[in-house]
Amino acid sequence: MKLSDRMPKRLLDGLYGVTPLPDGGFLLDRGKGIVRYSADLNAAPTMIAPHCLSHCDNIVLSRDGTMYAFEDTTSIVVRRLDATASDPDVARFQGQGVYYFHPSWLSDGRIAFYSRGIGLFVATIGGAPTRLDPNLNDPQDPAVSPDGTQIPFIMNGGNKELYVMTIDGMDLRQLTNGGGTFSAGKWSPDGRYLVVQSGVLKEYVDFIRVSDGKVFGHLKSSDSKYVSFLHDFVWELYP
Repeated sequence: MKLSDRMPKRLLDGLYGVTPLPDGGFLLDRGKGIVRYSADLNAAPTMIAPHCLSHCDNIVLSRDGTMYAFEDTTSIVVRRLDATASDPDVARFQGQGVYYFHPSWLSDGRIAFYSRGIGLFVATIGGAPTRLDPNLNDPQDPAVSPDGTQIPFIMNGGNKELYVMTIDGMDLRQLTNGGGTFSAGKWSPDGRYLVVQSGVLKEYVDFIRVSDGKVFGHLKSSDSKYVSFLHDFVWELYP
């Protein structure tokens, strides 16, 4: 049985914006809004963030499970998980001519994200973003490790390979070499491995050991939706 056969079709239909919740439900990007599904897939979903300018994307749950962050076109928005659609945002990070993407929560409640063509940033809720990386060449797609100590990213302005450094911007290491990657990956729960999409057509899923960059498994599929499914849900299916 394929992995995708084990997931509800309604969840797969919204594949690119699905965020699992501890209670068995999930958050789902529905274009210009975010809806919440309960564990009972027969129950009607609830719209909880209806106001995205053109799209909501990269929805991530906070470490304590009380808030979620997402891209609203070119801004990073933070909302409480128990908020209704009419409740205000907790925070919104945006700037004049500066666009922020791809939020990732740190263990201390701060949020990391990147600005295209500039670099990686980190911010406290309600605070101003500060530069995190040591003047790297357009780093993108940060993904903070489960213990909050490491942050991998794609060097988009250079060789488009996967790098990792400590959360304070030190000990920079290149993890992949050849072919380029297209996501900074999903961490395994134990923080030892990353699963990333790679290849010219994003047709591969690679499992990379973070300690030395060794690849375990190089899976290929012509079905881009299946590849994205593997990338997003492999750790939930095979923890």
